[in-house]
Amino acid sequence: MIMKKGITYFKNIATIITINNNSYWVFLGVIDRKPNAYGRVENNEIFIYPTNHNDSKWGIYPRKEHNSLAYAQSEAQWLKEKLNGDNPMLVINPQANNYTSFNNIVREPYVREESISMETETYTCQEESLVSYNTGNYLAGGRFIETRTVERTKKVFPQNPDQHFKPLDVIWIRRHRVTEYYHVAIYLGQWDNNYWMCHLDGDNGGVEIVTWKKFLDKDGFNKTHEASRELIRFHPIIPFKHHREIAEQINWASDRNWQTGNYSLRNRNCEHLANMLVLGINFSRQVYNKEDSLRNLSHMRAFFHGFTLGIVSEPEDYINNGKKSICLSNEKRETNNLLGQLNNKTSQKIKEQYEAKIEAPMKISECRIM
Repeated sequence: MIMKKGITYFKNIATIITINNNSYWVFLGVIDRKPNAYGRVENNEIFIYPTNHNDSKWGIYPRKEHNSLAYAQSEAQWLKEKLNGDNPMLVINPQANNYTSFNNIVREPYVREESISMETETYTCQEESLVSYNTGNYLAGGRFIETRTVERTKKVFPQNPDQHFKPLDVIWIRRHRVTEYYHVAIYLGQWDNNYWMCHLDGDNGGVEIVTWKKFLDKDGFNKTHEASRELIRFHPIIPFKHHREIAEQINWASDRNWQTGNYSLRNRNCEHLANMLVLGINFSRQVYNKEDSLRNLSHMRAFFHGFTLGIVSEPEDYINNGKKSICLSNEKRETNNLLGQLNNKTSQKIKEQYEAKIEAPMKISECRIM
């Protein structure tokens, strides 16, 4: 029989020590709360790691069975310190040091994928209808019409994304029924009376930080047919990187308009950028899924994420930076070599937004993971 021996909370995660036949094991519990449409939190879920009770690894590190509570408590303290470091996911995912598929890494219980419902907006418009002679206005041809002001509803993108996203969530957004591709951006949070996004401008404009409204207006998402609109939220349950590092890398990329004039559908698109910054992975799932249709195209104009994009000349077989699978620990080193860091007021705002959304049943220490 397995019994809980001790639970220690720090922010929204807890170390759990169990005992089974005088053997002590350490586990990690993470409380993940999903924002609802009213700005509160609901649907609390607790994820336990490792998912396999007898797993011999904490990510890239060994995990041990202990014969005393003191040794188990020492491991729990070590785990807490590692989760406060630069690479939380490398401590949790058992595949972190192995080559595996992107989908095997970016999935529950590590990343929550969720479709976001459109909101309903009421508007008025003028409509004409056929009416009888004594109420209408005579027109040529013997037809009679009446113009009336009526109320109608339509589906629109959320006006307050803070009610649906958490800071540093990766957001997929689609506006065209004629393409299966999504534009990908990062939600940063709310400050200065605005909601903020970071994305790679598909018109070869580089990385930029813009308001949610400007993001929707500039890229035409608000002008498309409502049936085409779709939002998907990817929320890391365990951060792949420390939020301080993510915030400073986002700020660095935006400050330099990084990748201006260097856009590549196959190797440097908006999803590559968002995954690099938030997950530390230089890979695009959309490109991987469409690899066959891209492989034999050496020069092309592509209607991608609702943009018409020029693709720089590259070898025909060089797709997704030459990768079919990824090693998470290697990806972190690669992306850090490509990205710089810049700490100023903007990065501080991003950090504050992230930390403000970490909710927990107890506030015992300063470990900040969400």
